[in-house]
Amino acid sequence: KDYPVTFDIFADGGVYQERSRHNLITQLGIPADHAAFMQRSRTPFDQSVEEFIEGVTTIERLGSYWSVAEGEKYQALVADAVASVKGLSGTASMSMGMEILADGTSKGAALKWLCNHLGISTDNAAAFGDSLNDVAMLSAAGMGTAVANARREDFEAATYITLTNDQAGFSRFLTWAMGE
Repeated sequence: KDYPVTFDIFADGGVYQERSRHNLITQLGIPADHAAFMQRSRTPFDQSVEEFIEGVTTIERLGSYWSVAEGEKYQALVADAVASVKGLSGTASMSMGMEILADGTSKGAALKWLCNHLGISTDNAAAFGDSLNDVAMLSAAGMGTAVANARREDFEAATYITLTNDQAGFSRFLTWAMGE
């Protein structure tokens, strides 16, 4: 509560945020179009977080974002706060934010569930990633593929490495994998 970080609640198909933290989005140091999207996609609420959470049916995940300029400081503080709550873990897709999930929840777990639901082996699944929140998915997929601009952890988890996002690595890999 005492840090200049957002606290986003992804619940019942929407994204919600305390009104008092809503304008922090403009102070994150991210491109203006990203900040505008984040503000448009979040519905501010006035009650306490605890009261708001009691009124929702399903919480999909939580999120927190902080200033790019003070990334390491707030990343450590948020990570410590998340670690202090039993049953939660954090992962990140960027240096100035954390996705807060129930333990055991990951893109890798989702990929395994989806493959099982579709009746296919994860050995036959392809997945692409470039961030820490992709590591479990890249490990789970038979064709886990890191793009060239990914993080070291993604390279270690991946079976393949393709070109960067800007070089159309995704489509070029699929073209290669399908033998075209």
